[in-house]
Amino acid sequence: MIILSYNCRGLGRGIKWAGIRKLNLKHKVDLVCIQETKNENFTKIICQTIWGDSNVSWDSVPSVRKKATWEEFRQLRASNPEGLWCFLGDFNSIRSQEERIGSSQRIVGTYDTSGFNEWISDMELQEIKSFGSRFTWFRPNGSVKSRLDRCLVS
Repeated sequence: MIILSYNCRGLGRGIKWAGIRKLNLKHKVDLVCIQETKNENFTKIICQTIWGDSNVSWDSVPSVRKKATWEEFRQLRASNPEGLWCFLGDFNSIRSQEERIGSSQRIVGTYDTSGFNEWISDMELQEIKSFGSRFTWFRPNGSVKSRLDRCLVS
């Protein structure tokens, strides 16, 4: 299986879609993960155009609903306990205080980290080790760094 994770920040919309489609076709990718879209109207036509196949399916959830989303995944997992699961992307959550450095207006409480870790445990997921920078999000002035992006698999 070939997985393509593509960060689209800083590129024009047409360039992003053309680049993703070109990589999909070149490498015959099985799974594509696109993160940090600011597009509120991501339609099936857009997804099919990027993928190059009318049989593709997808879903997205606004980041403000993260805890509700975790609960929906818990319920989905309960309905299919034998299924294989892969969650990849920006969870907008850290697993420990060490995953955030610098001053932040939003203090992460114990509930935030323990709630995220509890969800990972309940879902019986393992985190795939990433390489490169320890942090995946940086405030533009560099004063805050966080590890928000991760890959979790059953």
